[in-house]
Amino acid sequence: MNNWDRMRAGKLYNADSADIAGYHEKGMGLCDKFNRTPIWMKKRKQRILEKMIPSAKDGGA
Repeated sequence: MNNWDRMRAGKLYNADSADIAGYHEKGMGLCDKFNRTPIWMKKRKQRILEKMIPSAKDGGA
């Protein structure tokens, strides 16, 4: 079990691990892309949001 899986399972983990750093970097990049996308590009913003938060698909239902 890697540190990402341990963190998600609520177990002790090393926050400085490479796997967590990778997810953090990816998330920060997507967040930046979302924030730089104009508000009128709703479909693109939704796709980016769904990459960050998979449960946001179909309005979070």
